[in-house]
Amino acid sequence: MRSERKYLCTALLVFIIVGAPPQTQAAKPKQVFALYEKGVRVQEIALDGVLSKVAVKPVVLGEDNILRDCDEAASAVVAIGKPALDKALEYCRTTPVVFSLVSAPRVGPYKQNENVTGVSFDLSFRLFLSELQKVLKSGARIGFIYSSEVNEYLAGEMDYLEGEFNLISLRQRIDRREQIGATIKDLIENKKVAAIWVLPDPLYNQAIFKKLATVCEEKRVVLVTNFEALVKSAGAALALAPSYFDTGVQTAEIVQQILAGTRPAEIAYQRPRQSGVYLNLALFDKFGIELPNDLRYKEKVTTLINDGQDLLKEGKSSAALARFREALKYDKKNTTAGYFASLIEARDNYAAATARLQQGNRRGALPLLLSAARVLPEARSRLAALRAEMRTDFGVVFQQGVQQFKARRYRECIQSMNLALMIEPGHQEATLYKEKAEKRAKAVTAIR
Repeated sequence: MRSERKYLCTALLVFIIVGAPPQTQAAKPKQVFALYEKGVRVQEIALDGVLSKVAVKPVVLGEDNILRDCDEAASAVVAIGKPALDKALEYCRTTPVVFSLVSAPRVGPYKQNENVTGVSFDLSFRLFLSELQKVLKSGARIGFIYSSEVNEYLAGEMDYLEGEFNLISLRQRIDRREQIGATIKDLIENKKVAAIWVLPDPLYNQAIFKKLATVCEEKRVVLVTNFEALVKSAGAALALAPSYFDTGVQTAEIVQQILAGTRPAEIAYQRPRQSGVYLNLALFDKFGIELPNDLRYKEKVTTLINDGQDLLKEGKSSAALARFREALKYDKKNTTAGYFASLIEARDNYAAATARLQQGNRRGALPLLLSAARVLPEARSRLAALRAEMRTDFGVVFQQGVQQFKARRYRECIQSMNLALMIEPGHQEATLYKEKAEKRAKAVTAIR
């Protein structure tokens, strides 16, 4: 007992001398940053995909000083493209870094960083071959010419897929651009390849690719690439590229896993799960190659989505919406077209709701905000504020609906309860009255 008193006295003395323990300051909430190169179209589209799933603060490469305190200020960093990934790793020692659109990340030094994971730029060769199989004859030969270790690694996947697709790969690794001409001639004239597949490689520039395209057109060889721009501007026959928007969505889903507590080292590197098809239709007509309808539809959807995204960047939202809606006619489940169509409609609804609020028409603004809130964060904030403002209206609207129900004006009751539920979502009595009114209205209609 005496020792307990002594302990309490000592504790009291310390408290008097030192004072009360200082209050712990609340830690500043950490953000998710997204580092990208401004003006690089594919990266900006991928960023749109990230933003559709996760709230991030975009940071332009070159203006990235904000990331200097990365390990203290960020809960995760999205790095879109290899330059962004390299820069993010200069700042982030422990903060999770999720890359997007980085080619062959397994070959580089990134695996040694336990805080890194993400989605590569490289599509699965299986995805390529499933489309090539539709335009090449069974047993056709495909030539590859490259110089880099990365492409040696990537092209090695063909060893496991040749039998599955009954297509034969002939791979040529060379050292210098001067060797390209002779190697192409050998592949076409002696090895009888039906296609040449150009992987991204230091060997090639625009001028060399155009020469290659001219030779392939003369010899009726299908030229395949990973870049859609080379179909439009350089004469390639077919390109298969990642769906940049969906790759951003896929990247954001990894971020969500990390924010939920999964360590980056526990998440395997991923490849893009969706692709866009680009076809040089005039070239296939010239070669006399009949394209199946499903390939034509994929090309049509890809073109419509790209046009829509470009129009949206130019501020031509009505024309962009028409493109996205047309794409959805061909592919109802296309996530990219669906998102952008919803985004444009949400922006229109938000603008209309804002106009009605300025006119004092809160009830008219409510359903428009409700629709826009499914996509726009600012609409969700304004909807929450409006519901708080209209909470006093709830009782009046609800009682009006009850009286309409008792008077057997069921359609009017449904409208009132719908409005009440927009103000107070999930209100049990309003939900019950609405359900009962719907059943009664249906029964009355059946009797008539």
